[in-house]
Amino acid sequence: MIYVIKNEADEYLSFSAEGDSVWNKDMGHFETSEQRALALSQMYGGTVYPCFVAIKPVEVTDDEQ
Repeated sequence: MIYVIKNEADEYLSFSAEGDSVWNKDMGHFETSEQRALALSQMYGGTVYPCFVAIKPVEVTDDEQ
């Protein structure tokens, strides 16, 4: 699972090339650790949201096995 941090203005937490935190409308920083995401939200504000990745199932025919 991956997590993002979003504020009340519908902006996502991101980091500049210098490592400074910034908020913007584009999807920003992803965390794979829930604890790290929660720590970032406490440091910078915002709420942690889990993101789900939809994967289309692949059908395998008898010819492909």
